[in-house]
Amino acid sequence: MLGNVLGSNLFNLLFVFWGSAAIYPVRFAGLQLLDLWMMTGATVILLPILFTGKRLNRAEGLRLIACYGGYLFFMWPK
Repeated sequence: MLGNVLGSNLFNLLFVFWGSAAIYPVRFAGLQLLDLWMMTGATVILLPILFTGKRLNRAEGLRLIACYGGYLFFMWPK
């Protein structure tokens, strides 16, 4: 099951995105370095949760919501 999800995501990222980008170039005007670090950090945080029970408990959920709230606060226009 995990292989199906990962394989489908990789296929979508590599082939579908590449195919559409070949037709019309993709521009990431609003993407910043902080956004990439946050996506990488979220992946690193979620991988152990996935392999240890495949279910979030209340503390883990609150921690993820707090991280997202901090990210939104930091990205708030000044």
